Amino acid sequence: MLRQVAEGVHNSLRGTDVVGRWGGEEFLAILPSTDLGEATLVAERVRGALEQSAVLAGGEIVPVSVSIGAAANSEASGDALVAEADTAMYAAKASGRNSVSFAGLPA
Repeated sequence: MLRQVAEGVHNSLRGTDVVGRWGGEEFLAILPSTDLGEATLVAERVRGALEQSAVLAGGEIVPVSVSIGAAANSEASGDALVAEADTAMYAAKASGRNSVSFAGLPA
């Protein structure tokens, strides 16, 4: 299942973007030279593409949904950006899942 989701995320990103597995079921995408507006478009494209897909798991077709947290701050360290994005991801989950939330903004 994780491989199929990773492939869906990768296929939804731009050529300059990088994605990798960050934790158990978490992925981290780095979108270089991307402002908040562009990040919004990319995150919604990823969310929408995965929402339209399904994964075969244990012989069953399982719908896919994602909660995406994002942060954009050219002044912040990498660790600080990851922490902000992680907080935003939990806000997206708390808002009902299958949504995008940006650090400092409501889901």
